[in-house]
Amino acid sequence: MTQNKEPLSNTAHRYKFGLVSLVGRTNVGKSTLLNRIIGEKISIISPKVQTTRASIRGIKTTDLAQIIFLDTPGFFLNPRTKLDQKLASSAREGLLQVDLILFMIIPQEAMSDENVTIIKEIRDSKIPAILLINKIDTIQREKLLPIMAEYSRKNLFLDIYPISALHGDNVEALENGIVSQLPEGELHYDPEIVSTANLRFICSEIIREKVYEFTHQEIPYAAAIRIENFVESESLTRIEATIYVEKESQKGIVIGHKAEMIKRIGTNARQEIEQLLESQVFLDLRVKVKKKWRSNEQFLKQLGL
Repeated sequence: MTQNKEPLSNTAHRYKFGLVSLVGRTNVGKSTLLNRIIGEKISIISPKVQTTRASIRGIKTTDLAQIIFLDTPGFFLNPRTKLDQKLASSAREGLLQVDLILFMIIPQEAMSDENVTIIKEIRDSKIPAILLINKIDTIQREKLLPIMAEYSRKNLFLDIYPISALHGDNVEALENGIVSQLPEGELHYDPEIVSTANLRFICSEIIREKVYEFTHQEIPYAAAIRIENFVESESLTRIEATIYVEKESQKGIVIGHKAEMIKRIGTNARQEIEQLLESQVFLDLRVKVKKKWRSNEQFLKQLGL
């Protein structure tokens, strides 16, 4: 994945480099913001909760700075399975060893229990933080101002940015604000690189996104994707992948009547992967049952979680 960049020049300014963590409760729009800032889709999105399972690193390079964005799983209280515990742990790791924290909330849940917990952990981390109030297009301005005032009184945030990650409102100003808070540093990655994730991982995430998009109830959360084979050639990329679920009944739903659902998932995933790879793709999907995989430590490690 590449994007055009202006030539870098350090002659007119002091170059900035830093690691910036996106934290917040689940489904507040962190992945949507990351994709908009990077300019390419590197993190899957869904209106369903707990979409992000692995911390995704996106790289934004300009003539002023190189910023490494860490998109973390959403904070949630009372994890039940091993997977939940790992997601909660990964979310909290986003508060460590970074130069700046972006804490994202949405107006409708400004002071949820999760947000109160995150605020305490940000304060304990002693890392500089900026508050993002996302989805401002869903609230009237007069209702937004009291939320900004309440968070301002906490004397915790360097600045507050009301934004719309979906529509891009105030995102450019946010980027400028981020750069102003970063330390001086050198370029660490090739300017053409926009993510540290490898292609196998990104393809598995695209398949999982389609499972989230086309299935409902417990199916998305019970599904995991593993790439079994990934072979690239000049004319064709062959990908074999397994969709794991926890129950036979879930397997039947993912396959669908006359295999209609698995064909729908596969077709849409293949089309998006072809755009990503800019080549023809043969995608072979299979569905298998792995009982209680979300509490299977060994299997979670195999998935890279």
